[in-house]
Amino acid sequence: MPTVRCAALAIIFCAPALLAGCAIPGHGKPKVNDANPSAVAVIFVDVSKSTYGLKGAERRRYASYFASVVKHLPAGTLVKGDEIDKNPLSDSSLPVSGFIEKYGGLLGAKNKDDVDAANASMRAKLELRFRDLLQRRPTGNSILDALNIAQEVFDSYSGASTKYLVVFSDMIENSTRYRFTAAHLRPTSINAFIAQERKSGRLPDLHGVTVYVVGAGATRGGDAKAAHVRDVKAFWLSYVRATGADLPDYRYGPTLVRFP
Repeated sequence: MPTVRCAALAIIFCAPALLAGCAIPGHGKPKVNDANPSAVAVIFVDVSKSTYGLKGAERRRYASYFASVVKHLPAGTLVKGDEIDKNPLSDSSLPVSGFIEKYGGLLGAKNKDDVDAANASMRAKLELRFRDLLQRRPTGNSILDALNIAQEVFDSYSGASTKYLVVFSDMIENSTRYRFTAAHLRPTSINAFIAQERKSGRLPDLHGVTVYVVGAGATRGGDAKAAHVRDVKAFWLSYVRATGADLPDYRYGPTLVRFP
């Protein structure tokens, strides 16, 4: 009997140490949810005149690409999206909003089938809200201001390890903040503008953000000329990279080749 008692006492006193060494999924880590997402995706769509004048074709492409993006977002992603109008800093309400749940394993509150069903429903809701944005007809757009809104969203969820920014636009800025004239798109003018943005505190901080631009160059009139399209691209690559975000050439163009 003494041997049995000693064994029992050993189990009791050693139990905490044994438990501490156990690999319990999610144990000791903050729960991933819409208040504490592991990833954040900010999605903006330009529905100004230069895009809705394309007989609806570009809008349909935006809807298709958006569905592809949402389909391939990792579990644990919070999605926030809105249109780009002439004053996003005042008008943005981020009506496209939802969370892609992450299956918590055997200790989670939901089984995998329920999580999959909830995510399918959420993706459908996000697509519906995005299509609602495509019906709008704002005057003017400020992509630059939209980037400031993106920073505000990312700053609000600083614990997220993955950050995506997807911009659906022909990338023609039509605001008072900066005019895309031939003179303003020269390298020296671009560099001077970025320096002024930084000095004035208007240059957003997007370090750690992976950027996708979809629809660039898909416009009409003089803005569609090859030389102008290249100059506009040079502006945005310089500006976005100055924010600290990651935007290589191949993720800027008229189409979405792949995501992520």
